[in-house]
Amino acid sequence: MKYPRIWIAVHGGPLKAARHPDASSVVLAILARSGDYGVQAEVALHLNTPVEILGELSEGTGYQAELDLNLAGNPHTPATGLRKVYGRRKRQGWGLTIPWEEAWALAENPNTPVDILKALVEDNYPEEVWESLHKRVQENIERRGRR
Repeated sequence: MKYPRIWIAVHGGPLKAARHPDASSVVLAILARSGDYGVQAEVALHLNTPVEILGELSEGTGYQAELDLNLAGNPHTPATGLRKVYGRRKRQGWGLTIPWEEAWALAENPNTPVDILKALVEDNYPEEVWESLHKRVQENIERRGRR
């Protein structure tokens, strides 16, 4: 793409461009480095975002709930990034359970390391949440065995 910043402007600005289904990897890389938390969270969710950009987005150290949830839910986020998201959330929760929405996203992500999958079902969730989470973890591990 020759003029990515013009493409961003024409498509309604950074936030709308980050949500646009035709956003290219070049545009998403520019948006990821914008410093705007909301835009970065949208970039983390976009399936066209390059793996290396997803890895960069996972490097944050502060509270970034929406960004972490979207990184956990993107099937292209690398295992190293998912490990950072999980570790950050566990530290922020003082070792307690991570939010169930994020646990589900990690449980379904094909790149979540197996040790994290196993740790998710050891956390203390209400029974109805735990049962669904356990099922998602089992299905993820079974899919890996079929590859």
